[in-house]
Amino acid sequence: MDVEQNKESAPPVQNDAIQSCIDSIESYEDLVRHHVEKFYTSAKLHRHETDLSQRVLEWEDSITPFLEAENGHPEFDIHQNGDDVMRKFDRVGQEMMFLDVVQGESPWSVCRRFSATLQLANDSNFHLHTNPDFNSTVNSLQLKLLSKQKSRERLDDYLPL
Repeated sequence: MDVEQNKESAPPVQNDAIQSCIDSIESYEDLVRHHVEKFYTSAKLHRHETDLSQRVLEWEDSITPFLEAENGHPEFDIHQNGDDVMRKFDRVGQEMMFLDVVQGESPWSVCRRFSATLQLANDSNFHLHTNPDFNSTVNSLQLKLLSKQKSRERLDDYLPL
């Protein structure tokens, strides 16, 4: 196949695109400048993507140990955690500082107990208040047990049969 036959068999859209590119490039210098600009634009984009990729890798490296540690903890069960908090109280009306309820527990466990305590307060099992003598400290949350009956047990009477 000779050059003339190849020109005729090429799709017209491609010929038009090539011809417009050739028409816009009038000299060898323009052709080189055009390719250098394309390369520079491509290199800038690649550098940006590489920087972003590097930051993502650094973030993944920093967060992975925490995620692995979290996966090692037991699954969070708000009912079990609430039961554990309520077992710390002997009788209705008893008051305890939240700090005493979670004393000796790991930080991740304290967060779970706090979440369960808030749910129990919402279910009217606990009254939460701060001790006025401890206004200047962070650990001033006091719990008063109002009921040992679990809300899910109270709601069992309302479930359709």
